[in-house]
Amino acid sequence: MICKNPKKMKNVIKKSIISYVIAWLITYFSMIDYSDSLSSACLNCSYTEDVALYSLLLLPLFFITFLFLERKAKNNNLSSIFLSVMFTFLVLLNNVSIFSDRASSWSTFSIMEEFLATLIESYLFLIIGIAIFLFIFREKRLFMNKNNTIYNDNR
Repeated sequence: MICKNPKKMKNVIKKSIISYVIAWLITYFSMIDYSDSLSSACLNCSYTEDVALYSLLLLPLFFITFLFLERKAKNNNLSSIFLSVMFTFLVLLNNVSIFSDRASSWSTFSIMEEFLATLIESYLFLIIGIAIFLFIFREKRLFMNKNNTIYNDNR
């Protein structure tokens, strides 16, 4: 069984869904300049559908990350750093996918140019997203146990 405690599993699912929503919002607003561009992968797909689909692909990765940290994490600060880096990487990957699909596929961009253009377009939104992410998972203590740690270390 993945997680023996149903309460922990429910907590992991809740965190994954909240992460999905934050990733969707950050991707949506950071790449909104390309909302009127055609998608090279699906000419009939709307911008909102593309963002939702790309963000949905991140959901299993969020789930696996939270599940791993639920079972193994001992240090709250290291967990926060790991989650921030993971979240940033995944949302940036999402943004690169949208940029590649809606802008660079119609012209000549190298992989490095795609990455840099996406980073320039979305760095402010990524910073805001990380702040929101950490605020929700750390400061608001929505998922904290009585020891004020994100993950329950009581096995």
